[in-house]
Amino acid sequence: MTDLLLQIALSNVCISLALAIAAMVVEATAKRPALAHLLWLLVFVKLLTPPVFSIPVVTIPGLTDNTTVVIQDHSQIAPQISGNENDVSGSRETRTAILAQAKAVFSLIWLLGSVFVFAWSLVRVYRFNRLLGMESEVAPQESQTVAARIANRLRLKAVPTIYTTSAHLSPLVWWIGRKVRIVVPGVLLDQMDTRQFQWILAHVRRRDHLVRWIEWLACVCFWWNPLVWWGRHRLRANEELCCDALVVSSLKPRPHTYADSLLAVVECLACPPLRPPAVASEVNSGGLLERRFKMIVSGTPNRSNSRWLQAGVLLCAAAVLTLGLTYAQEVSTEAALDHDAVAKELRAAVAAGEITEEQAKAQWEAFKKRAFALDHNGVAKELKAAVAAGEMTEEQARAAIYREIRERMYARGSEGSQDDIRRRIEAAVESGERTREEADARY
Repeated sequence: MTDLLLQIALSNVCISLALAIAAMVVEATAKRPALAHLLWLLVFVKLLTPPVFSIPVVTIPGLTDNTTVVIQDHSQIAPQISGNENDVSGSRETRTAILAQAKAVFSLIWLLGSVFVFAWSLVRVYRFNRLLGMESEVAPQESQTVAARIANRLRLKAVPTIYTTSAHLSPLVWWIGRKVRIVVPGVLLDQMDTRQFQWILAHVRRRDHLVRWIEWLACVCFWWNPLVWWGRHRLRANEELCCDALVVSSLKPRPHTYADSLLAVVECLACPPLRPPAVASEVNSGGLLERRFKMIVSGTPNRSNSRWLQAGVLLCAAAVLTLGLTYAQEVSTEAALDHDAVAKELRAAVAAGEITEEQAKAQWEAFKKRAFALDHNGVAKELKAAVAAGEMTEEQARAAIYREIRERMYARGSEGSQDDIRRRIEAAVESGERTREEADARY
């Protein structure tokens, strides 16, 4: 289960990285903040979306056509190892153990970090919501009326309630599962024109408060990934550009008036001492203040996405979100079943002092049993076909290999001759432990 979760997570990280590169290219070459914002949003959605279809990017060494099992006279090889026999070299076992331990440690750190970020985020949300409850109140009716008029022009189905607060923070949209609230500091509300609510209401129209929760969940799950934090910054920057474009195209304010109101808010709350939690849709400069002013004052808003472009992007997004990349964990049948390779590794291990001659002898004996048990024209080829057809996972294939080893060793006579085996099966039939059909199939 741990390997499966790690594979899904790393697959999502790789695909989201490709989407992030596409978003950065769009930002650098085209004036389409809506498209860039959509691509950045897809980065976060992909991180949280489990794959439906998987693309194998690494083959399974033990299940390929190149797998060869050389059954030869072991007496010619054993003397070369000075009586040392082996299943898999000590160094190979060491590497496997180190890899397994590294996975366990990484998974534990990942889990503990996510739990900490999740808990700390919820504590901040609780404290901030409590602060707003104590330090805010419903804004005057005049502000509510103007906000309702602007909301109607923006085609908002529900008009959010305007709150004023004594806390020194940036205007923000606050939503934690109930009605959407717009919180404006009282010192700013006294100075700003009520028509400036159009800037804040544009965030509600675009449902940016819902995007905050997707962004937050991705940060909780992938707190260690720098792409998440960089993408969060770029997502919000493009978000502000999209809000400006929506205001200019839908409400058609006077460019200089709108730019002055934007500058007044930025100057008044350039460095608010109170930082809201991540799920708050905070209204700020977005880091692209100069570009925003140029777009507003020039009256030439950034190009919006056409319907064909939106449909194409959404179609590609639907395909990308369902894809995943799979990597194979080494089954070690090819390298471990090559007698010459194992013999060479054992000789090197004994010469280097990594294992003793007695350990090498025991490992070589186990290796001979495994080499007999596996047949590349049978087990390996069938399992490869089953994995390729999606009939079983890599873990199931590995388990099938080991099960085949045990059964073939049993049939060879590790617990007695064929006559003894037949007698035991007949005894099981007579005692009622097996049916005749089961006994024949078992034999």
